[in-house]
Amino acid sequence: MIKKHTLIALDMDGTLLNDDKTISAATINYLKDLDQKGYLIVLASGRPLRALAHYQDQLDLSSPLVCYNGALITSRHDREFPTFKSSFKQEIIKNIISDIGLNNLDNVMVETPDDIWLLREDDDLNAFFWHDNVKIVYGDVRANITEDPMTLILKSKVKNSVIDGIITSAIEKYPHYKVRFWYGSDYSEAYLDYVTKRDALKYIADYYHIPHSRTIAFGDAENDIQMLAWANIGVGMLNGNEYCKAHADIITVDDNNHDGIIKTLPLILDKIK
Repeated sequence: MIKKHTLIALDMDGTLLNDDKTISAATINYLKDLDQKGYLIVLASGRPLRALAHYQDQLDLSSPLVCYNGALITSRHDREFPTFKSSFKQEIIKNIISDIGLNNLDNVMVETPDDIWLLREDDDLNAFFWHDNVKIVYGDVRANITEDPMTLILKSKVKNSVIDGIITSAIEKYPHYKVRFWYGSDYSEAYLDYVTKRDALKYIADYYHIPHSRTIAFGDAENDIQMLAWANIGVGMLNGNEYCKAHADIITVDDNNHDGIIKTLPLILDKIK
């Protein structure tokens, strides 16, 4: 087991990544130095493993990865680390889509680490989920899906309170199934209330025997709220949406395009030494 004394969780899009989806050289060097000093830098994202692995390699980290917002927690380097996996029941997913109605949906995406089922091609989802070298099946997800998936992402044809209500009712009538609407977009996603970034960080901290008092999390969006509230110090990005920032203990001194993490993190670490 890798000996680490402090857990620092970093969301990806809007947090660690700038708007060009890259990590600055200054941030890479700073995080590499922290890793060498015994800090456990954990990347926590809604992205799949194949996407997070690319950025983890840039940072030269050996920590576990939190993928699909906690539905997959795994390590590419620590063979002893117990991988955690969670998925939705495909029959429930089919029922949810039917209850919402394809007439209300512009797109639907579900995925496992090896397969993706999409109603139709979507450039925005392509960029986020890195569809290269993965089997993609287009068409009615209800007819095509063959496995229990780790994601359910929906894109509404029209964004309004009526459609949001239909989506919420269709998802949340099942025990533990919840919906998260993406701020400022037509997308929403289902999740299980016991499978979040918060639960993933607790899982990792317990494994490495890191006390809660030495946990820090950075995020900018709805899927970060639980982990910001759970961490001893939850840090909202300056560029984050207001709902997310309301759940943070502090806000970064700068945004994701101007090294907000590494301008703020030293101030925090000085207080918990």
